[in-house]
Amino acid sequence: MRHGYGGGHHKQVRYLQVTTDDGAAPIWDQAWDGATTDVATVIATMHALCEPAHCTDFVLVGDSKLLSAANRQAVPRAGVGYPAPVPRTPDLAAAFLAIPSEQLVALDSVSPREATQPPEEPTTYHGFAHPITVGAPTGDGGERGQELQRVFVVSSADRAACRRNRARQRERAEAERARIVGRVGSRWYPTAERAQAKIAAILEPRHLTGLYRVQWGEQDGRPTVRCELVGAALARAEALDGHHVLETTRPAAAAAARALLAEWNGQWQIEQRHRGAKGPLRIRPLCVTSNQRIVGSITILGIALLVFSLTEREARRTPGAGVKRPGLLAGQVAARPTGENLLKVLQESALVQVVIAGARHRRVAALSPLQQRVLALLHVPATVHARLTT
Repeated sequence: MRHGYGGGHHKQVRYLQVTTDDGAAPIWDQAWDGATTDVATVIATMHALCEPAHCTDFVLVGDSKLLSAANRQAVPRAGVGYPAPVPRTPDLAAAFLAIPSEQLVALDSVSPREATQPPEEPTTYHGFAHPITVGAPTGDGGERGQELQRVFVVSSADRAACRRNRARQRERAEAERARIVGRVGSRWYPTAERAQAKIAAILEPRHLTGLYRVQWGEQDGRPTVRCELVGAALARAEALDGHHVLETTRPAAAAAARALLAEWNGQWQIEQRHRGAKGPLRIRPLCVTSNQRIVGSITILGIALLVFSLTEREARRTPGAGVKRPGLLAGQVAARPTGENLLKVLQESALVQVVIAGARHRRVAALSPLQQRVLALLHVPATVHARLTT
């Protein structure tokens, strides 16, 4: 195993995780070389899980780059399938804009996270599904057609977020642009080219370059610069706001747009597991001297994360677990049970050891009412706590 480099020139290895769709319990983890790209791990992981876990269908959670052209061609050869996001391209954007609005049907899908939002701010989804055929290489060097299903999805929440962000970036960019335009011909911007380059440097990092038209000229012997909003470009950008594209190898009968969206809306669970490894489990940078210790450390992390996730899963499967429980947060604040706040409640326990006349006696502190409720929520008998003295 070889290390790579992360932010700040720190040495690193890559940690890959596979979870279930029921509670996001991590059932597979593996260490990769630090310089390994995410794209290179997809097919190898799918193939490794096929035989021991009897898996043939996977949900790719991550950036759309995971579904690269090479991975799309390798999936049929590996005998596995997927639903996954598709990288955005000009062709896909044009295809989405060409869909008549009446063909975007409402999708009745609510993720667990969205279910906690106020009822007056519901997130709505609209989708359009259609089949496509892509070329897939065969073993003899030929090519055959691979039938795929592609779903265009529009989220009202994502659309609103995109527009809020663009409005904020436009407001800042236009304030800076106005100052530059007013100083053209001065010692700060003696030429139009210099002012034009500065305006481009303002627009590009804010992804506004295509929305403005910058023109320069001369008036009364002084250079001038004009920067105007292109209304058609803004309308096109707003029409594309909040949309993404999902693709699957499943047949049309098993690839309903609503079902695919429901699976994809569960992506936050695996993201929470990575957060749990870095936060509540208090994983910190560790100096090791061999590859075996790197793998061993990641194995321990995987076991700890499995216990952490199963604890949360069990608490949330209890009837009424979706209701906020009093006292789970500091200040006796009510909250839904999570692996993090459950561990915080249970970590405060004392074991007292006393030596009397040469005999060692151990006593464990009594459980608090909140700790007793947590153990009942996890279906753990209170007698387990008493056995800590043995």
